[in-house]
Amino acid sequence: SIGQIYSGPFFYYLMAPFLLLSGLNPVGPAYGTVFLSIVGLAAIYIITAKLYHKGVALCVVLLMTTSWINITYSRFSWNPNPIPYFSFLTIAAYLYLHQKPQSIYRGILLGALAGLSLQLHYLSGFITLGLLVLHGIQLLRSTQKKEIAVSFLAIAGGGIAVMSPLLLFELKHSFLNTNNLITLFSNMAQSEGGPSYFSELSTTITQAVFYVTQTKLSPIIAHLLFWGVLILAGIKARRSKSLFLGVNVWLVTLFFLLFALLDSPRHPHYYGAIYPSLYVLLASILPWNKKCYRCKIIIIAVSLFLIIQNLCAAQPLLVPGGNQIRVAQETAKRIGDRIIKSPYQ
Repeated sequence: SIGQIYSGPFFYYLMAPFLLLSGLNPVGPAYGTVFLSIVGLAAIYIITAKLYHKGVALCVVLLMTTSWINITYSRFSWNPNPIPYFSFLTIAAYLYLHQKPQSIYRGILLGALAGLSLQLHYLSGFITLGLLVLHGIQLLRSTQKKEIAVSFLAIAGGGIAVMSPLLLFELKHSFLNTNNLITLFSNMAQSEGGPSYFSELSTTITQAVFYVTQTKLSPIIAHLLFWGVLILAGIKARRSKSLFLGVNVWLVTLFFLLFALLDSPRHPHYYGAIYPSLYVLLASILPWNKKCYRCKIIIIAVSLFLIIQNLCAAQPLLVPGGNQIRVAQETAKRIGDRIIKSPYQ
């Protein structure tokens, strides 16, 4: 990745069964990505419905299913594609641990999911950091400090276990990743003449709003929409005393504040780890009053607008594909016919 950062082998182990089932056809991992996306959406619905609200859960899944960004990254095999689902499972694992913060097994689960997410995309580290901060606050407030402190070791153990191939890589290659990360962030900190932090934050927010709505808005409108949703969701989380909603508000806030520190393009997949949380906040502020007909009209109108905008952006799907496998076979044959000596590179 950026700055020669290696992500780790988890994704390739994850795709290997699908490659085997397809008879080593390279389309197999693409089917695997589709399958994981469907299972991931089902998991998001179950978690959100159980921990918060069934209507919100249905709305989140509906919007994610019709999201052009999600559709795009569900159609081919690539490390960051499953990150929305693994990051959301990591959040669920934290909420599961919060119910019994001294549990070693729940701590191992949280650490393992965080480690797997980190191998899919390094920006998921912002999610992990935010959850560790919340667990640390719980430690300070609790009377069971010793037990919760042990759970931190369990989290570390789970993370180290699934990250062990990458850690072995580090040892074998003189801490290549670690040194490159230090160099990357040092260069960012020392760069002069670049955009200011607030300029980067503005770009980060504006791009996120565009990716979710598929509507080009001015930075001012995008900011009003983003901060409006965040503040309203925060107020609702406080009034309803919903830990689930409150955690997602905190993670969205932290993710954008930290993302703004990075001097890099704002590609759609960079937001992968926070997409489900963004949809949770958006769906949560809609008026879910069963007896209110006006409320239903608002929910339907907002949902239809986002669905239509995203499906209009999905029109390239209607264009016939380029049949990359056939192109690869034809290219290989043309090259093969001209090889006059062996070995050939």
